[in-house]
Amino acid sequence: MPYVEKDVTTNEQYMDELKELVGRFATPALVIDGETLLGFGMNMARVRELLQQGGYLEAA
Repeated sequence: MPYVEKDVTTNEQYMDELKELVGRFATPALVIDGETLLGFGMNMARVRELLQQGGYLEAA
C-alpha cells in the first residue's frame, strides 16, 4: 500500500498541513482516500473498512 509519512514533530509545514486538515494539532492522524481519522483505537474498524474498500486488506 503506498503511503506518505509526514512527521509533524520535525517539520513545521507538515504541522500546518495537519492543522488545516483537522482544525487543530492532533496525532496520530491518518488520511485514507480523503477521509481524515484521528487516533487509532476508536477508529480501527473504520481504518479496516477503508483498507478493505481500497483492496489493501482482505475482509475478515
